[in-house]
Amino acid sequence: MDPESGKKAENGRPRTDRRGPLGVLRRWFRGPSNASSAKPASRTVSGARGRPTALSGLSAMQFIGRNDRVVLDLWAGWCRPCRAFSPVVEEVARRFVDRVAFGKVNVERDPSLAEGWKVVSIPTLLFFRDGRLVGRLTGVRPPQTLEREIRRILKLGRDD
Repeated sequence: MDPESGKKAENGRPRTDRRGPLGVLRRWFRGPSNASSAKPASRTVSGARGRPTALSGLSAMQFIGRNDRVVLDLWAGWCRPCRAFSPVVEEVARRFVDRVAFGKVNVERDPSLAEGWKVVSIPTLLFFRDGRLVGRLTGVRPPQTLEREIRRILKLGRDD
């Protein structure tokens, strides 16, 4: 019997609450369950102007939910390529101000996010459009290549 709810599970073990942080992540990965939970048609780019926003856990999910187009940089402090790639991501973020929201997730502090998105190598960039994962890039890229990939994956035109 569960001491808090007084309910007993079928297998004799106490019931677990699925509304905790991992339950939220599980529901997020599955996507909306019906049309009424679809995301609003237009959202704004949030975060610091021209700089990736540091995110973790639930704040990353909220960030993705608040913005139409998102690029998440998954990195770790011990990763030399990640540290070398960081200025490139910041430079490209300045070019896409008001069009794409950039966030950074330290996978050393939040390994569950990397596991949930099946990220096995860093640095990795994840691309989200309207709350859905639509692409990923792994490894260090020059700014011009990164900009071209962002336009292609997130379906941005030159003036969009």
